[in-house]
Amino acid sequence: MKSPKSQVSSPKSKTKKILFIFFFFMTLDFGLGTLDSLRADPGSSAAQFLKMDVTARAAAMGGTALAGNQDAAAINLNPALLALGPSQQAVLSHSDAPGFYQFHYAAYSARRGNVGLGASATSLEYANLLKTDNAGQITGDFSARDQNITLALAKLFGPNLSAGLSVKNVRQTIDDASGSALALDAGGLFKRGSWQFALGAANWGTPLEFDRESAPLPNNLRTAASYCYAPEGSGDDSPVSSLNAEIGRWRDSGVTWRLGAEHWLAADTPTQETLWFAWRAGYRSEISTASEPLAAFTTGIGIWYESFGLDFAFQPSAGFGNIYQLGARWQW
Repeated sequence: MKSPKSQVSSPKSKTKKILFIFFFFMTLDFGLGTLDSLRADPGSSAAQFLKMDVTARAAAMGGTALAGNQDAAAINLNPALLALGPSQQAVLSHSDAPGFYQFHYAAYSARRGNVGLGASATSLEYANLLKTDNAGQITGDFSARDQNITLALAKLFGPNLSAGLSVKNVRQTIDDASGSALALDAGGLFKRGSWQFALGAANWGTPLEFDRESAPLPNNLRTAASYCYAPEGSGDDSPVSSLNAEIGRWRDSGVTWRLGAEHWLAADTPTQETLWFAWRAGYRSEISTASEPLAAFTTGIGIWYESFGLDFAFQPSAGFGNIYQLGARWQW
């Protein structure tokens, strides 16, 4: 977790910066404008769990992790970020909506030179559901589970540009029936001073085949910008605060936008090592409704000490009650 370095821009680099920003937003305008002409079809996609935030850190910031998340969860958020992380890192996350579901996530990544590699596993287990016959009589119960295994590869093309690709196997099981699909994620990241710009595409692949029927995955195209700044008292290995914005187009949700922030504060310890505390907040346009406007807001906290961190996220939800998510991160 490196602090952003100050850079002196030459006229040539300033010209490149202007051209890149122009290209970035022209691509955004053209891409989303074209996609908006394709009307979203709510409920038309399978494997909706692929839209869930895999870590508490990302969830607390409203899911705005496309341009600024440099831990192992980048495997599922933006694989291009794996080329910028530490030598090795791991992430664990758990979310529980009592009476509805339990969500588990684990990821590991490693970087060697300009290349980053990673693997992750996701599991969503639903509470037992009642089974009925054609007359509506209860005959027992059954379970349901969603799973996703992902492998990712990233490469750094110079100090400011990286790209990544991941392949995933998605599986859904309901009682004694199951279906699966294969999909790809791709991402790119460009850094300029304190700014990071990202493009991403997720869940593009085969439809999920289930009991002689099929449905597409909830694919998307997204773009994001992140402004990173060093908190007071930080050093080269200190956490980096950020302000994040993201806009995208999901197959079954239309155009969505998200905002997120993460701010770190330092506290001294008796061992002269710094203990860091983070406050996070976010907003997700796709969750906001007239009856439950607060459901769109997220918040959370985090701590970081040497090479280990703990994260907590909170999100109000009309469908599942309040949702809490816990996570842990290591790097070495």
